[in-house]
Amino acid sequence: MKKPDEEKEIKLMMDNLQVKYKTISSNSEIIKKIKFLCEILNITINEPINLKITDTYYDSPDFNLYAKDISFRKRECIDENEYTLKLPIYEEKEKINRQEFPFPYTEKNKAIVYQEIIGKFFEKEKFKNDIQEVVTIHNERLKFVLKYDNTPFQLCFDKYFFYADSHYSDTHHQIEFEFINKPELSADVLSLIDTLIKYVRIFFDFASDSISKYKQAISWLKKKYTTPEHLTVVMLDIVEYSLKDDRTQQKIIKHLNQEVKEILNNLYQFQSVNKNENKELVYIPTGDGMIIVLYDIPAQIPTFCKQIQEKIKEYNFLVGIKKYQYKIRMGVNYGPVFTYSDIKDNVNFAGNGINMVQRITNLGGASHILFSKEAYEALPETHRSNFEEQTDGPYAVKHGKSVEIFSLFSRDLDFGNPNPIKKG
Repeated sequence: MKKPDEEKEIKLMMDNLQVKYKTISSNSEIIKKIKFLCEILNITINEPINLKITDTYYDSPDFNLYAKDISFRKRECIDENEYTLKLPIYEEKEKINRQEFPFPYTEKNKAIVYQEIIGKFFEKEKFKNDIQEVVTIHNERLKFVLKYDNTPFQLCFDKYFFYADSHYSDTHHQIEFEFINKPELSADVLSLIDTLIKYVRIFFDFASDSISKYKQAISWLKKKYTTPEHLTVVMLDIVEYSLKDDRTQQKIIKHLNQEVKEILNNLYQFQSVNKNENKELVYIPTGDGMIIVLYDIPAQIPTFCKQIQEKIKEYNFLVGIKKYQYKIRMGVNYGPVFTYSDIKDNVNFAGNGINMVQRITNLGGASHILFSKEAYEALPETHRSNFEEQTDGPYAVKHGKSVEIFSLFSRDLDFGNPNPIKKG
């Protein structure tokens, strides 16, 4: 069958199929439509290959490499496991292309390339951050090997998403087109390929210009995350909450929420702590307690911890029956926190400041009030009374990390827990 000269003819055939890639439920349907298109254009097509590709990109936290149009990735795939460095090529100070340098991945190779990048493109004193993993792209690729006029080339359908710091992006779709061995192309082949690309885009509802996955990933990162800030993070965890019956759980949560709101309003003069619209404080329910994020140093937090324990003691006294009473344990950290928008576009938080407060809290028992060293040192000198450093530390927490703990308690004033914390 000859290639139709009129665009309308192919477009009409495609429209009659009434299907677009984003609504296709299986690869078999994609294959059927691509074979149909190749038949129209007299293109030889082999059976496609399914690939799972994981690309991990490295950069500094400030994206210094990206700013200079440099990408450095590790690819893991069934037929390709290597590092790839892509560098810009300039002529008369104008960038004309990018050159790709693949090489086997080992830690030694990574370190060598890192030094080469710094030496060639940066003044060392201006590149103070080490290169680290910034984002991973997980891609399910359907690869077609095609041939026209003895010229082989590849057409790839990619379905992928981005992952960074325990957060996932939405799923994206894209096509990639590349030649095998980059042959010299005749005018007929160039014309045919241009037609193929044009109609694949129409057929499967793709944008006319494809942005690289890495650029999309960086855009997602910058939209999702702000520059990390040092914030105060407080975790309140209800001890043995899951052992309570449903009605008791509801009463406990209601009481804790009301008291937290009242105490924080009095200490900080907040209008609202229960909505994600207050820049100075955000309250995040955890099911069996809460996390409170303060845009401030933790100066008032020792007072808050004392007062909330007093309110819980009053509640337990009024309730009277032990099975309806409750206790909490608290952790306080002062560390780097990213702000991002969650799937419902609400303000949420991630980062080491959040992770560490959870691990600190998990070290404690009933009534413990545990401060990380960073939170303790962020307190004014006048607010450091009634603290005792836990001398059995530093304490091991997740991923081989350790933390120094300061416990807030007073036997005379009857708050906190004077007992040593458990080893992690």
